[in-house]
Formats: sequence, structure tokens, C-alpha cells
Amino acid sequence: MNINGMMNIHTFVDGMKEWMSHIEIDRDKYTIEIMPGFDQYPSYGKLAVKHENDVLFFINFYRKYGRTEDGHKCLHGMFSVRIQNEGADLLKGERRTLHVNDRLNADYPSSNSNIVNALCELLPIRNEEKVERISSAFNKDANHIKFDTYRNRYVIDMPLKDLSFPQKEATQEYHKYMSLSTFHKILINKSFRMHSIVSQSDVTESLYLGDLLSADYENDTDRFKGVLKEKDVLISSFTDKYDDSYMWEHYGDHGKGVCISFRTLDDQTLTRVQYVDKTDTPIEEYRKQAVLLKKDGIRVHFKASDSIHRFVKDWKYFPEQEWRLILENQTGLQTDVYADGRMVLYKDFPIEGTLLKDADLQITSVLIGPCQIKDTNNYPILVDRIFNVFGDHFIVNPSQCSLG
Repeated sequence: MNINGMMNIHTFVDGMKEWMSHIEIDRDKYTIEIMPGFDQYPSYGKLAVKHENDVLFFINFYRKYGRTEDGHKCLHGMFSVRIQNEGADLLKGERRTLHVNDRLNADYPSSNSNIVNALCELLPIRNEEKVERISSAFNKDANHIKFDTYRNRYVIDMPLKDLSFPQKEATQEYHKYMSLSTFHKILINKSFRMHSIVSQSDVTESLYLGDLLSADYENDTDRFKGVLKEKDVLISSFTDKYDDSYMWEHYGDHGKGVCISFRTLDDQTLTRVQYVDKTDTPIEEYRKQAVLLKKDGIRVHFKASDSIHRFVKDWKYFPEQEWRLILENQTGLQTDVYADGRMVLYKDFPIEGTLLKDADLQITSVLIGPCQIKDTNNYPILVDRIFNVFGDHFIVNPSQCSLG
């Protein structure tokens, strides 16, 4: 309060900073700012609570008349909180406003509470009772459980031997199977396309481990938020299996496409995908416990999954023997809508000779699929087009694979 008995915006800033001092993860990313231009009647101040550059919510102070207990008219200091929840707005069209009076009682649309409970919803912090439940459920030391305010979840910061996968030695070449039409676009545009990780044909793929281990994305709002956080990450999938019947069948248009071989340049590395049989590991038990906790409003996340979540798939995909190229923090992504109805984010990397300099890759050869359509001249036309683009020294071979 100030000397006139009204709410003082600077006093509230100090109180918010004290509350925010209890944030455990990335505390330095949270700020509270007094916004200029909001000090004219009936308003006398506006605050923005931010996480990095994202506004989490606004606090609007304004004057509002009321009456004392004996019926006399008086002026109260009031403020409202506008909760930024674009996912909920998108799905439900709802916008919530929280009013807090000069006695620090919070008035929700359907209930009354106090400022502490309101802040627990807006900017939640560690709850020791919930930590004890998590510690008991997973038999983990409470000191290794931290609360992530931004994502409203508890993070278990301990290694999990079930997620410690041995890394396979890198291969000399990586291969990418594709349809003839896709390869034709590469030749025409002299570029190689990488998609945002959120634009994979299997929308669950990049979030698979989060779903499997922690039940992170069991509703669409959480899934959309998880997707958008990764939109500036590019991915391309390769295999170490050369002229392979499974890969031709599933990724080379049933043998009618081509297989391009690449090698890495400079310090470029690809990471091998790990395949998890959830029926034969303790991971499924972790998930069961996570689901039980989530039903009581306690969300958990295993930090051990952060470094590998982009490189784990279900065991049924084991025959692919996939390796992934990941490029972080990409800018200038473009949007397209494909014939199958998918809207995708992508970036095209120019091919200079046989080099993809911006991706640190070099094309080494092209293998033409074993099931080119009969009574066509696909093979000689392809050879001619490939030599025109890559040079007549380039290696072009027909597949020797047999498809049943």
C-alpha cells in the first residue's frame, strides 16, 4: 500500500520478485517489468511477467470504487491478471481474467481464493508434499527432483540406465531412399530439402519418448506446445542399409524410386536412432507411475530423456537402422502444403556440384531402384539427367536387390 492506503505497483513488484526467487529451474529467465504508458486514470500501472521474451501474463492496476462496511463510498486499489494461454484459446476460445482486490483476495469467475493460491496457478513453485509422492513412486532422492515453473512439471534429474544406449560407430556412407518424383525435384531445383522436426510424416515421432516415458503429451494442447517449441529444428533421416529390400519397399516407392548415398564433411555427425521395446524394459513401469501421478495433477519429466528424445523410436521400426541429421536454430523456414494434406515447414539446401555446403554433406552416388516401370526408358533417362546435374564422373548404378 502507499500512504493513501491504495495498492502501490512498486510494492507488488517487490512481492513478485520474492515469489519468483523460489523458482528452481532457469530462474534467471524470468523477469517482471513495469510497462510505460499505463499510469493514467482509471489505470495506474501495468506489469508484464515474462519468461525470456514470452509474456506469461499481464497485471493491470486500476482504480475501482466500493463501499466500506458501514456503507460509505471509498476508492479501492484493484488489479486484474490476463492469463496468456494461446493453446486453450485456440481449442476452446476461452480467456480468463483474475481480479485481486486491495485485501489480496482473488476473485475467479466461479470461485474466490487468495493471492497465494492465484500465484500458485499463474507461476507455480515447488510443493514438498508432491515431491515426496514423486520420490516414493520412483524411489528417487527428493534432492534430485526440481520444479519446472514454465512447463508446470517436476523434473527428475538422475541418470536412467534404461536410457543409456551404446552409440554405434559411424558408418562411411549414409543412404536415403525416396520416390522418383522426389528425386526429380532434387534434380530440377538442384537442392536438398530438410523438414522441420514438427513436419515429419509421423506426427508422434519427435515426441515419442515423452509420450512413452512421462505421458508428457496426452492431450492436444500439450502436444501442440511441444511441437511448436521444436519448429526451428531441421531433421533428415538416413540409413546404413544399402540396396536393402525393406528400405526399397517402405521408402523407395516399392523399388520404383532411387537411393542417394552421402558422406559427411568436416565435423558433421549423424546420430543413430535407438529402438525401444517397451514391453521388455522398465520404461513401461515408469510410464504407469507417471500416469497415476498425472491423474492427481502431478506431472513428471525425466531429464535423462532430453538429450536423446529425438533419437528414440518404437522397436517395430528396428529394420530401418536409421541415422538422423539434426540442425538446430534454423531461420528462414518456408511453408508448403503437400498432396497428402500435410502443412510442412522446410528449408532447401543448394547443391553445388555434389556438395551441400550448408549441411556439410556430399552426395557420393545414386542407386536406381530395381522395379522401374516396364516398357519405359527410366534408367537411361535418369543416367542422363544425373550426369547433367552432377557430372559424368558421378557413380550411378542399378539396384541388384530382389523384391518379392
